[in-house]
This record gives sequence, C-alpha cells and structure tokens, in this order.
Amino acid sequence: MKRACLIPLLLLATVFTACRISDADKDEFKDYFYYRVSAIAEYDEMIETGGEIHPNDWFYFLENCSYLETLTGYKLNYIVAEPPFYKSVSQMSIDTANLSKWYVSNKDKWSMKKADMYVYKKRRGHTVYF
Repeated sequence: MKRACLIPLLLLATVFTACRISDADKDEFKDYFYYRVSAIAEYDEMIETGGEIHPNDWFYFLENCSYLETLTGYKLNYIVAEPPFYKSVSQMSIDTANLSKWYVSNKDKWSMKKADMYVYKKRRGHTVYF
C-alpha cells in the first residue's frame, strides 16, 4: 500500500522539479535576450555614425528584431528599407526600454530553450528571411 502511494508522489515531485526554471537557465536567458537587444543598439550606432553596412548586417539586425518581436509581441519601430534603420536614436531607445520592461515582467517564465521553441513554433518551424 505504501509503495502504491509513493510512486505517484515521486512522479509528481519529478514533474514539479522538471517544470521549474533553474537560476542558471534564467541567467542564460537574460544574457541571450540582452545580447539580441544590444545587437540592435550596435547596428543602430553603425547607422548613426555612417559606418559601412553590409547586407549581412541588415539580416542580423532584422533577425534579432524579428526574434524579439515574436517572443515579446512588441512591434519594434524601425523602418524596413535597404538598409533598415530607426528614424531617431530616441525611437530605438524607446524600443530597447520596452524590451527591458518586458524582460523584467517575464524573466521568471522563460529559459533560452523555451524562448527558442516558442519563437520556432510561432514561426511555424520556419526561419524568417528578409
């Protein structure tokens, strides 16, 4: 009788432990999320300073924007052109501030793996190419 009760309890404990996001996973997600945000800011800085911009830079910028838009549901305010750009630094700053607010509100719910799976599923298994 005791054994019959013990097995469901062990299974339940295993499920709760597996569903919890570890601190290491949270830290990894934070680094990953802010790496993408900083890549957007670095690209905007290249545009603002008149540096040489290659199509690979455009793709990387657009991929980071698309990923963060899909994950957060927040529409970023950049202009899709060749090359893509923000009209002003203040617009980019507003976007990065809103992304940071989203992160603070949602950081305990996500790991990098969970975020990647979510974005992949939302894109219906396809990488977005521009």
